[in-house]
Amino acid sequence: EVLALFNNKITGPIPKEIKNLSSINIMKLYSNYLSSSIPTELGLLANLTRLDLDVNKLSGTIPSELGNCSKLEFLWLNENNLHGTIPEELYRLTSLQKLYLNKIQVSGTISKSIGNMMNLSFLSLTENQLNGTIPTTIGRLIKLRGLQLNKNDLTGSLPSEMRHLADLQLLYLSDNKFRTEIPTEWSEMMNLTAMWMSNANISGTLPSTLSNLTKLQYLYLNGNSINGTLPADIGRMTNLASLYLYDNEMTGQLPSALGNLSSLRELVLNGNHFYGTIPKSFQKLTNLVTLFLFHNNFTDTGYVPKSICDQKAYGLRNIWVDCLGRSNCSCCTACCTPSETTGTFDGCYYIKST
Repeated sequence: EVLALFNNKITGPIPKEIKNLSSINIMKLYSNYLSSSIPTELGLLANLTRLDLDVNKLSGTIPSELGNCSKLEFLWLNENNLHGTIPEELYRLTSLQKLYLNKIQVSGTISKSIGNMMNLSFLSLTENQLNGTIPTTIGRLIKLRGLQLNKNDLTGSLPSEMRHLADLQLLYLSDNKFRTEIPTEWSEMMNLTAMWMSNANISGTLPSTLSNLTKLQYLYLNGNSINGTLPADIGRMTNLASLYLYDNEMTGQLPSALGNLSSLRELVLNGNHFYGTIPKSFQKLTNLVTLFLFHNNFTDTGYVPKSICDQKAYGLRNIWVDCLGRSNCSCCTACCTPSETTGTFDGCYYIKST
């Protein structure tokens, strides 16, 4: 049986009498104006497989009694005014396939008991106040296809045990407070298509083993403290559409193998210490739309080869460089000027291509 009252303007609390719907399987109450706390009586609905309370005005804590709904497969509580911690009892829901607790202001840690939820395919806990480390037991969730923990206060190391998540496709860990390097073992997550780890306090070098992730389309590592060179093996990642490495501490010359990334649309490398010249192999990037190179130490001579400018015929629209090098760029669309006192870049200016 299904109770579907979503996308209405229902107000007030969820009545405690809801416990009388003992045969209910699916409850969809999302996108209303429901208020007050989530009734503990929901824990008496032994046949419930799906509970969707997204986008309401519910307050209070997540009731531990939900852990009694042993048949629950899908749980959505996104965008409510909840608080407190994720109750330990919730981790007993071993039939759960999708757990979405985004934007509900929960705090505390992610329990090591998360490893018991081995049927999870999507785990999303974004925009909360979770702290502590990602438990190593998360490596047991071998059916996981999406892991979203971005915009929290998570710290510590990234668990190498995540290498066991062979089906993982989406990994969102941006905007946290990790103190860690990227584990080399993550190269075993061969089905990964998107990795978002911007502004996550990641240091160390970019592991050359990441080139094993040949299905990766989106790699966002900007706003960290990654150092060292850009491995030439990155040229194997031919499905990459977006590569964001800006505002790191990377150095060295750009490998000509970047020209092998035939699917690349966005290459954003500004705010590093790259030097040398721009590889002429970039002329092979016929799908490139955005190329940001400013705030680096590239050689002025031959700054942007004409062969790359010719790519504008294919769709290259945004080429941003340092203003000092624009004289050698006939097609640049903007340049950026450093402050004479701080060395930081005060402003970027659109320029007319010649």
